[in-house]
Amino acid sequence: MDNFEYLNQIAQSTKPQPKPSRLRSMLSGSSIMKFLACGLVIFVLLLGLSIISSNTSKKTRELREQIVTRATNLNATLQTYGPRLKSSQLRSINSSLSSALSDGLTQMENYNKTKESEQKKKKSKKKDKKEQKAAEEEEQIKNELNTSLQNAQLNGLLDRVYANQINLQVSRLTSIISQLNTRTHDEALKSILEQFYSNLNVIHANFENFVDLGS
Repeated sequence: MDNFEYLNQIAQSTKPQPKPSRLRSMLSGSSIMKFLACGLVIFVLLLGLSIISSNTSKKTRELREQIVTRATNLNATLQTYGPRLKSSQLRSINSSLSSALSDGLTQMENYNKTKESEQKKKKSKKKDKKEQKAAEEEEQIKNELNTSLQNAQLNGLLDRVYANQINLQVSRLTSIISQLNTRTHDEALKSILEQFYSNLNVIHANFENFVDLGS
């Protein structure tokens, strides 16, 4: 090896190694940021889906309870004022409605018990503000209906007012049932709701066809 080659080797060994380019560092940093951003987006999506699912489940439960409360209150009113009706046709409709409500209530209550058992959740004896407000609204609806029918009886207009008011309540109840049926994906519950809705819809048609001959 001559002196020239020797000097070249020394120069190569002492020559500083090239540092990673700034562009390469930026690209590497950009990849990490993209990865973190994707992870954040996925987390937000999963969190959003979890919240939506929780809210949907809560709303479904609230509608189930509302249907049971509304049907129970309405059936109690039928038992009170049904026997006081003059029209035999209206008494027949009243009997059919009471039967439809009883059947629907039995199925809904059995479903609710099964659902609670499956989820192994114990209801708190203390209701939250939203549940308390809903209960108060249902109580108000019941009281207003009964007051209206009581006044109608005192004025000799029970049959006419009864047909209108009870038909209105049936219509509102079927609307709530329809809302729940749209929200739920539980086939067992949908089957109950569809049968309940169908039975009440027949009653609604009977009320529409009723003619108060005493008017």
